[in-house]
Amino acid sequence: MPAADPRPGRLTRLVPALDWLAHYRRAWLQGDVAAALTTWALVVPQAIAYAQIADLPPRPACSPPSPGCSATPCSGPRAS
Repeated sequence: MPAADPRPGRLTRLVPALDWLAHYRRAWLQGDVAAALTTWALVVPQAIAYAQIADLPPRPACSPPSPGCSATPCSGPRAS
C-alpha cells in the first residue's frame, strides 16, 4: 500500500470524511451500526413526542435533520 500524501487535497480539506473513510476498518462496522441503531431508537420516539407536545403531526418530527446535523459526522476524524 503506498504511503498517504501528508498534504490533504482541496476536496479532502472541505470534506474530511473522505480522508478518514479511506482508513475505516471493517472491524468498526458492527459497533458503528449498533450505535446508529441505538441512537435512532432513542431519537425518533423523542422527536415524535416533542411534535405531539407542540401539537404538530408526528410526520414532521421524522423529517431529515438540517444540513448542519447531517454534515457533522463528516467534519472530522473518528475518536480512537
